[in-house]
Amino acid sequence: MDFVGRFMNTVELIQIMFYYRTVMVPEEQRLADKYLGPQPPLEEWTTNASLYFTNSHFSLYGIRPMNPSTIEVGGLNVYPVKPLAKDLKTLLDGAKNGVVYFSMGSVLKGSSMSADKRDAILKVFSELKETVLWKWEDELPYKPPNLHTSPWFPQRDIFAHPNIVLYIGHCGLLGIHEAVTEALPIICLPMFGDQHFNAAALKQNGMGLWLNYADINEELFRNTITQVLHNSSFKENAKRISAAFLDRPMSAMDTAVYWTEYVIRHKGAPHLRSPARWMTWYEYYNLDVIAILLAIPLIALILLYKMLVAFIRTLCCRGPGSAQKKVKRS
Repeated sequence: MDFVGRFMNTVELIQIMFYYRTVMVPEEQRLADKYLGPQPPLEEWTTNASLYFTNSHFSLYGIRPMNPSTIEVGGLNVYPVKPLAKDLKTLLDGAKNGVVYFSMGSVLKGSSMSADKRDAILKVFSELKETVLWKWEDELPYKPPNLHTSPWFPQRDIFAHPNIVLYIGHCGLLGIHEAVTEALPIICLPMFGDQHFNAAALKQNGMGLWLNYADINEELFRNTITQVLHNSSFKENAKRISAAFLDRPMSAMDTAVYWTEYVIRHKGAPHLRSPARWMTWYEYYNLDVIAILLAIPLIALILLYKMLVAFIRTLCCRGPGSAQKKVKRS
């Protein structure tokens, strides 16, 4: 990552931390006090927690420094595949050219999509040889013969069908884990929150592309779908990431169960807790140490400067003028 990328990451992290502490924590504290009665500060809960589960996995999101009390359980939502309904199974089985699945989850309903974007998407779908499943809640002005809509689809079970060739969606975390489990290439249309981060991770891993929803038009949407469907590297990378994502000593659920029981067996497992939890912010970032390290050479430079000034003044006082004064006095 270049300097600009690191700089933007740092600025965004500061913004997120500021928003969390000034907006989210006070609001969550208010709700907790309202519905559960007076509660201790929520930050004490996080400080005293014995274990943290994070819905992530290093194969997809990269390496991050984590304490032993932080356990990755990415894919916890991916349940065993269930049989598809008969009519849906028949449809997918008969899709010899493959199936494209499009869903924006609950973040963008059909009634919220502008007519120009809806029509551009419809036009591109009508040109595909693949069968298209679109999670759509409203009526459409027209429906091409290869397009099938429904207000709800069993997404997890559909992804497991061998004829699914592409997933287009908002890149919510749970949907991504379902797609990664089945090694599906993805086109991301992130809307807010962690979806942009998820889209960036998929693009970096070479198993998908990222489109800004505001930029969608017929040509861009068509070119992006064509690129992902006809460039085999996306599928190959999806298989590579999926293999690493699934290669674990135990499932995500079993991992969560094991570590929960571990904490119970060890009476809260205090040995897992990082001492950083009780450090002040300036201690955590070593700002006091850095201040001393900067102060020592700064003080040395100031002293050196004062010594030089004093030395120069002494030399000036001993110049020709001062010598003449000594002669006159004598």
